[in-house]
Amino acid sequence: MRLISSQKRKAKLPSNIESLEDVVDELRYSGPSLRYLRPILAVDFSSSCAPMHARARSVAFVKEEAAGGAEGEQDFEALIGVFGSMFGGLNADHPKVHAFGFGDASSPHSIFPFFLSRNLAPSPCLLQDIKKRYAETSKTVLPASTLHLAPLIRQAVQTQQEQSGLHLLFIITGGQLADPKETQKALQEASKVPLMIVVVGVGEGPWDGMVRLEDAEGAFNNVWFSQFDGRAPQQEKLVFYNRLALIVIEMLRNIKKLKYTVKPQAIT
Repeated sequence: MRLISSQKRKAKLPSNIESLEDVVDELRYSGPSLRYLRPILAVDFSSSCAPMHARARSVAFVKEEAAGGAEGEQDFEALIGVFGSMFGGLNADHPKVHAFGFGDASSPHSIFPFFLSRNLAPSPCLLQDIKKRYAETSKTVLPASTLHLAPLIRQAVQTQQEQSGLHLLFIITGGQLADPKETQKALQEASKVPLMIVVVGVGEGPWDGMVRLEDAEGAFNNVWFSQFDGRAPQQEKLVFYNRLALIVIEMLRNIKKLKYTVKPQAIT
C-alpha cells in the first residue's frame, strides 16, 4: 500500500486549478474526513537556515506584517502562509494549531514550541498569530550545526495520541539530515497512527537524505518530500500546491484503508 514518490510524479496541473484557493477547494471537496484534521507546523532553525530567518528578526518584518504586506517574503514565511491557507481552515471546530521549532544549539536533539513572549507559557496558537510567533522565536534561537527529525516526529505522534484523530505534520527545513536511520525508525513508528508527514525543503540542500525518507517501511507510506522555491513562476508553485493536496488525499485514503480513526474522540 505504497504511495508514489513525489520525485516520480509528472508535473501536471489540471485545467481547473488556477489559484491556491482552487487547491484548497480540492481538499475540501475530497471528502468529510479532512474537516477533522489537526495540522502541526515545524520550522527548522539550524545553521543552514539562519540566513533565511534574518528578515523575520528585522523591524521591517514586523512593520510589513502589521500592514498585511509580503514584500521581500522569504521561503519560510511563504510556506507558513501556504500551511495556514491549505490546512488551517479545514477544521472549524479546532482553530488553534501546534507550532514547533527545531535545530537550536542549546539542545539540538529537542524541539521547542513557538511562543509570543518570553513571559508567556508555550501553547497552541491561532493561525493569524503564527508568523508573529515565528518572528519572536527567530530572535531567541542559537542555530545548531546538525539537523535531527526523529524527536520532532515522535512529538507529533505524542500530540496525535493525546488529542486523537487525524493529524498532519508540516515540516519546513533547509538542512542535511544528521540521523537518517533514527528518522526512518521514527517514521515506521508514526505509521501506526493517523499522522501524515510532509517535508518541504528550501534552499540548496543537499536533499538525498530527505528523498530517501519516502522509502521508510511502515504500515503505509506516511511521508512526502518536495523542494520549494518561492522565486519560481506562479504556475510552478501551483503545481507544488496541487501535488501536495493530492498526496494528502492519497495518504488519507490509505489511512482509512487501515481503519485508523480519523475523527477525534472529543473536540478539545
